[in-house]
Amino acid sequence: EGNTISGDGCAANCTLENIRQCFAPVDVMLVIDRSGSMDTVENGSTRLANAKSAAKSFIDLLNSTNDQMGLASFATTAALDHALSFDYTGVKNAVNGLSILLPPPQRTNIGEGIKKAQDEIETNGRANVSHIMILLSDGAPNEWGEPPASCTSVPTEPTNCSIYALSQATRAKDNGTDIFTIGLGDETNFTHDVMVGIADGVSQHY
Repeated sequence: EGNTISGDGCAANCTLENIRQCFAPVDVMLVIDRSGSMDTVENGSTRLANAKSAAKSFIDLLNSTNDQMGLASFATTAALDHALSFDYTGVKNAVNGLSILLPPPQRTNIGEGIKKAQDEIETNGRANVSHIMILLSDGAPNEWGEPPASCTSVPTEPTNCSIYALSQATRAKDNGTDIFTIGLGDETNFTHDVMVGIADGVSQHY
């Protein structure tokens, strides 16, 4: 870390100290997929249930006096489910309220989910604070825009839907938002490439 001072998280002998290391406030938007495929059961739970559990665990790691949280979700269309807020109970309730609308099977409009989240960051995000977006999805985009237009259900090469999602991610990153992506379930090579492209590189895709 560049110094030999103890008490700042890294001791003089380069060992990790058990203290809170990061105090800088952040504004974080979670973006969660609620398309039909998120109803797939893996290890006893649906992908959506797993995403919701992970989201709530992540919220518990933040500092409710410093860090704002918000929630957007998407299927065929996207929604702002909770504005950026210090009301973590409200955000968790919004996460709990996410569901898959069946029938008809809901599709995957990742680009609109990113757009909703970035719009909220630009509207209610604080100046001089790091802006973070965390996207959880199990597939490549097969819808784009609002009103939505369709692409092939399981894309294996670029489509208007993936191009739109990547363009919305580029817009967010160009405006200072750091994007992390989390793939739920098995990824195809194309899905992996899209999720890496949405994130700030392979090191921010999981």
